[in-house]
Amino acid sequence: GYRHYTLRVLPCPRGYYCESEGMSEPSPCPPGTFQAYERQIQCQQCPRGFYCPKDRASQPLPCRRGWVCDDLGLTVPHKRCPAGHYCGDGTS
Repeated sequence: GYRHYTLRVLPCPRGYYCESEGMSEPSPCPPGTFQAYERQIQCQQCPRGFYCPKDRASQPLPCRRGWVCDDLGLTVPHKRCPAGHYCGDGTS
């Protein structure tokens, strides 16, 4: 059977990392991390005020209204906005 071969060196795509030499496939960024740029050797932890629920994320999602995202690397908003306060999108 015929197979299609690429003869080019390809940049590691957004949402993935290529940490070592000799890689034949990029590694997906795991939940809780993201990578917004090509050609990267590691993923970035999801910042405070955001969450990263899925693998292969190229952008973090802002924390949802009514929730607080005050830790790094969150996969879900995990704290409700406290009584006596209100929390808009992206609250950290």
